[in-house]
Amino acid sequence: MVVSNRSGTGKTDFMRKVRLQCDVICSVPVALADLADYKERPDEFAVVTCLHKALKATGASLPNFEELDSARKLSDTAAFLQRIRSVGGAVDMRNATVSGAAKIAGMMFIIENAENVVLPTWTAEIDSLARLLCVDAFLSDLASFTQENLVVLLFDTLDEVGEELRRWILSEVVRRMALTNWENRRLVVVLAGEDIRELVYGRLPKEQHPCIELLETFGSWTLDEVREFLRVHGFTDLTKLEVKAIYTLLQGGVHTLVDGIWFATGIVERRR
Repeated sequence: MVVSNRSGTGKTDFMRKVRLQCDVICSVPVALADLADYKERPDEFAVVTCLHKALKATGASLPNFEELDSARKLSDTAAFLQRIRSVGGAVDMRNATVSGAAKIAGMMFIIENAENVVLPTWTAEIDSLARLLCVDAFLSDLASFTQENLVVLLFDTLDEVGEELRRWILSEVVRRMALTNWENRRLVVVLAGEDIRELVYGRLPKEQHPCIELLETFGSWTLDEVREFLRVHGFTDLTKLEVKAIYTLLQGGVHTLVDGIWFATGIVERRR
């Protein structure tokens, strides 16, 4: 799903409500990443760490990522390589590519496949490689878990992150994980941002466009949908005229769903 509209139309509020609905009401593993928080650290490992924490708290199992990341945190080359052996091929060292650190990738592969080799000291370059391998392990875990279990990933403010991180989300998470081989995977991805419709459609192949559900404005809701929205928030005794008045305000396109609640609350308070 792509939630695309100008600022102040309730996108973030919608994303938070979806997260709450999945976690509390439906007991579905869910993670919400506000990408505006990653302007200063625009790498996929930071986002994956956020997603893992939320998914684990809501019931998802991601064992390979946890094992590799635990070894990485120890800054222990031997422990990290041992973890790589134990994951049974979730991470392919031979295909690892690291900008500016190809020698480290090759050296770690040699060490992983050799006996009696002196292990190198853990360095910033090795840590950079380890982070990328952890990202691969996270995606591998996600692919395995979603074969049997539904998972929802929410990315807010997609328009506020750098090109590299945005490309990773659209190519690796959306295109490869959610839309490729989707018949055998139960993964829902929701993207929200200011006018991101063309951005998303332009990055995904045309054959995958039918899989995208676009929600451009809450002002497009019908009168019945607004009435149901108010009902589930406890406003069950509003008259048809009062509901229609709130509906008309939302149709103006300048109000958010939160405003709808405020309007309804004001009507009830005035009655009292």
